[in-house]
Amino acid sequence: MTEAENIRFSKHKEIKGRGYTKYDNYDAIEVNYYDAIPSDYDGIMGVSVTYLDKYCPEQFEIVGITKTWYGMANKVYPKQTQVDKKGKKSEVTKLNDGAVIEIDGPLEDETYYIVDGKYYKQMYARVLIRKRK
Repeated sequence: MTEAENIRFSKHKEIKGRGYTKYDNYDAIEVNYYDAIPSDYDGIMGVSVTYLDKYCPEQFEIVGITKTWYGMANKVYPKQTQVDKKGKKSEVTKLNDGAVIEIDGPLEDETYYIVDGKYYKQMYARVLIRKRK
């Protein structure tokens, strides 16, 4: 992607009626869509791996990736109760493998996790980026 093809920043303050969600285990925000990258945010953002098709090194630096972390996460979860789409429960440690968002309660038709009475969702692999200054 050339300088002329830079991603246009979003003027969104929120996505789908909600503010940008911060990860529970890393100091970054979740940006579900590359065209929702905020214009006024200088911190680290987690974007889908499909973002790499739009990546412009003059505009952003890649800081890391959320799967496997390589010591980047700032929180380690004890064993969790995983509740799958069908309601089956099992004890796991999967939340330590990627970016996690705290949610308000159980999800329908999606896997979620319970730790100490709180509910969490693990995000798919995310590329961690930051705007170049």
